[in-house]
Amino acid sequence: LGLSLGGAIGVPLVTTGCASTATPARRQFTAISDAAEAVRTAMLVFNSQYQSGKATELQRTQVLKTYAIYQKAALDGVAAERAGNPVDGLKMVNDAALPLLDLLASFGGTP
Repeated sequence: LGLSLGGAIGVPLVTTGCASTATPARRQFTAISDAAEAVRTAMLVFNSQYQSGKATELQRTQVLKTYAIYQKAALDGVAAERAGNPVDGLKMVNDAALPLLDLLASFGGTP
């Protein structure tokens, strides 16, 4: 699964390229980290688009609102993972990231 914002960048949401010797906890951590990095990168691309006038103030408001929802859900997912529910934690982080990434991708680099 990838994201392309105006052809500027392709971002994998979750990778599965962990070494076979990695523990399940390490694989979960890596997957959660990959989702967070996808969001961070997509936000940087969007910010560049906004700063250059290729995104509107309405789009920026939508992104910031959706990003705030993502942040809370992602923190809850990390807490679930740390509490011993790695599958729930990963699902929570992915479920939080997808609407934000979909929103960013829907702008396609132009308002």
